[in-house]
Amino acid sequence: YLVYPKIVSYSPEIIQGFKKFCMQNNFKYEVLSEITEDTEVHAKEVYIVIEENDLCNIIKISRENNLQIGKDLGIISYNDSPLKEILLDGITVISTDHIKMGETAARLILENRNDKIKNPFVMIRRGSL
Repeated sequence: YLVYPKIVSYSPEIIQGFKKFCMQNNFKYEVLSEITEDTEVHAKEVYIVIEENDLCNIIKISRENNLQIGKDLGIISYNDSPLKEILLDGITVISTDHIKMGETAARLILENRNDKIKNPFVMIRRGSL
């Protein structure tokens, strides 16, 4: 499952890349707009969440249903943070290289350029997957 919020504007390439990856690997997939208290969370599934509220809700729902994150179900979150590094023995993240992004932005400003540049992403695997 990809939890792709409708409220905040994110790149549509996120959905395209998610679907392509799932099709190439013969994974069933679904795109959700949010995780609420009423969302059914299933064992043996992986949830990719972008927003912190969705991350919190899936953790709450998992606890209520006695599902162990990292064993019964997986979570991948966007953008690393110190909290995600320690929460539940670590939340697996897909994160952009913020240092590289800052360096690139500074270079573009100094060179008075307005280029569109892809910034590298990495996956940091932790206990939630």
